[in-house]
Amino acid sequence: MVRRGLAGESLVVGGAGFAITRSLPHGHVAAVLAMIDRLGLARLLAGTPCLELVLVLGMVVSRVLAPASKLATSRTWGSTTLGELGDRRGG
Repeated sequence: MVRRGLAGESLVVGGAGFAITRSLPHGHVAAVLAMIDRLGLARLLAGTPCLELVLVLGMVVSRVLAPASKLATSRTWGSTTLGELGDRRGG
């Protein structure tokens, strides 16, 4: 299969092998998370990863990106990759 690909043969027609079911914006979330890591904010808030730390970091990122009340903040987590933050940060 590798030889066929290197020979220039198309193995899958573009777009035929899968369908995009949803797409979430991520760049702005990644930029704020990178700055949080660079500043060491997570270490200042908690010594070890825990659910509470993940939730606080999620709220901080949300407030930086789109300031709102706590309820409105939590309701918007599903519209970006921020809602998956706990899965990647050990929450």
